[in-house]
Amino acid sequence: MKNIMMIGLVLSLLCWGTAFGTPRVVSNLGDPSDATCLAPQQDHLWIGTRGAGLVRIGTDTNTSWGALDGLPGNTVLDCVAFGSEIWVATETGLARLKQNTKRFEIIAKGRYLSLAAGPTGVIAGRDDGFVFEHLPDGTVLETKTEISPYALTLHPDGMWAAGSLDGSIWLKGHKIVQTLPTPVRDIAFVGNELHIRTAAGGYIRRNHVLETNATIGKALALTDTGTPVQADQYAHLQAHDAAIWKKQFVLATDEGVHLQSPEGWKQLEIAGMPCGDRVASLTEFAGHLWVGSFDRGLCRFDGQTWTRFHGPRYLASDMINDLSSDGKKLYVATNRGLTIVDSKGRFQIYRRDDCVEDTSQKCPWHTAVNGVTVDPVSGVAWMADTGAVHRMNRRRWKRYYRQAGIRSNKITRIAAFRHTVAVGTSDQGILIRKRGGKFTAISDQSGLADNWVMDLSFDQQGNLWVATCTRGISVMKDGQWTTLTTQDGLLDDYTLSVQQIGNDIWIGSLSGLSILRGETVTNISTTDGLAGNEVHATVPYKGLIYVATNGGLSVVDSNPNQAGE
Repeated sequence: MKNIMMIGLVLSLLCWGTAFGTPRVVSNLGDPSDATCLAPQQDHLWIGTRGAGLVRIGTDTNTSWGALDGLPGNTVLDCVAFGSEIWVATETGLARLKQNTKRFEIIAKGRYLSLAAGPTGVIAGRDDGFVFEHLPDGTVLETKTEISPYALTLHPDGMWAAGSLDGSIWLKGHKIVQTLPTPVRDIAFVGNELHIRTAAGGYIRRNHVLETNATIGKALALTDTGTPVQADQYAHLQAHDAAIWKKQFVLATDEGVHLQSPEGWKQLEIAGMPCGDRVASLTEFAGHLWVGSFDRGLCRFDGQTWTRFHGPRYLASDMINDLSSDGKKLYVATNRGLTIVDSKGRFQIYRRDDCVEDTSQKCPWHTAVNGVTVDPVSGVAWMADTGAVHRMNRRRWKRYYRQAGIRSNKITRIAAFRHTVAVGTSDQGILIRKRGGKFTAISDQSGLADNWVMDLSFDQQGNLWVATCTRGISVMKDGQWTTLTTQDGLLDDYTLSVQQIGNDIWIGSLSGLSILRGETVTNISTTDGLAGNEVHATVPYKGLIYVATNGGLSVVDSNPNQAGE
């Protein structure tokens, strides 16, 4: 938390109440369906996921570990067992869990892609090309490769190999020894042979000679020991890892974990949020929390159970760009149209194709709808597709296009307050329309920090807050601009979202969440238990704040002292 003179000046624009305590993450809700890695360890199987951290099965009840347990974020990219330890690579760091401990130890920060373990220790590959050898005595050796080590394997004698998505194979001490035509998915030492599975085939490298191998090529994945695992019924899935656990094959895929039992393959049931690891937008409607995802549609949460809605029955696209509600209807902006949900739960889809012959019909004029909003004063709902703005009256929609001052085909978001409408773009800054007038452009030449606008919203006093792509937050009051950046205490100048909740301003960025309260800034990231560092939206629900991240949902108590803590 940091005292900032500029923050105090800007936030004096708001009406402040009593500050109770420092906001903190109290829980995370993630989707375990995209399983990324498997780590068998005696009777247990550890499963890494993109949205729910790490799950351990094998006992009477499943156990999970996430950002609140010291894991650097809930987006797990790889995991291995090393003796009694579990090592985990995530989007934001490398960590290990020792035996009989309940909290992960952070080994290093950074985006770690791959892990491998053997008698000589653990090796970890980072996305900038470094491979680190963690020896049992605590020594760490590092090698700067010329590839991004997507896959790793470790030979019992300490030799290691790395494969990359550009098809390169790097051997310790030998640099690049092979370049294959398609991305390397799996790599494993089998004796002195190197078995390689790529996106389009399989290979064995022995005695410096590369040979094709049909069995490896047909496999969905290789185990750490190089055993190819095949399952024709899952050929349509993206397999991330394979393992042998309790003498049975296990597959980690983008649609869950599958176990080969004596009766055949079956999917393991792991409870969690069903809306994917990357959450794009949030709102409350009809007493429920509604969650929009980047690629898995729309989810409804009543505080206990989840219901998922997806296309083509309910949505024009499963890529949700924005959500808003007026209390009577839920507006869902998707990549291929708009869906409106009424209070009885009925879904109505509106697409551009609906009015190709008649533009007076209710429909977006461009394929993708990027923003929806409701004016809290007038109650009017607004929609922005990529190149036009629509006022959605019950009987008919009114369009604002070129003659109304909309000169951009790169609209990103829309906000409204007291009949004033603000539109964000990625090329012209913002477009503002007062009641009865036309849209006028305000760019970085007029005080806006950046012309690429990621999000914008009005506070309760009508001040406009703008989240820009690379230059922080711009705030407009009475036509005057003030800009807040990392120099004022924000986590990152690459901001993604901005909303007022209560008397606080919640700012999402690529590096976490910044909360402006009084003359202080509270920053929360994965090191504080946040599920992911990319924060795309925040919304209050049942007394807590739900935060949309690239690692699932985080739940934040904004006033912990209010409960007597």
